[in-house]
Amino acid sequence: MLSLTSKGKGRYGYRRITGVLKNEGLNHNHKLIARLMSELGFNARNRRQEYRSYKGRHGTIAKNIFKRRFHAKAPNKRWLTDVTEFKVGEDRLYLSPILDCYNNEIISYQGDRYMT
Repeated sequence: MLSLTSKGKGRYGYRRITGVLKNEGLNHNHKLIARLMSELGFNARNRRQEYRSYKGRHGTIAKNIFKRRFHAKAPNKRWLTDVTEFKVGEDRLYLSPILDCYNNEIISYQGDRYMT
């Protein structure tokens, strides 16, 4: 018989339980299974959604003035920045450093829980 707590580890939703019961010869409506699960307090854990930031082309594209020459002949002449996302547990953290191309030194950085 179906064990929701040990075998399923909380991952069985109403669709999966309906399929398992159907394979065992018990044919019930999925709406009935969903209602009974909510009455008994069984909730399936949702899968974590992947981060999708790309929404197509927005705004203007900056001109390529560096042309992949990332070395500077003097300090504070050429700075670069980028935003990096880190997943820490269930949270997302964003880091934006400013890099001096003369000696690859981090001039400044900003970290936040939200991308601003």
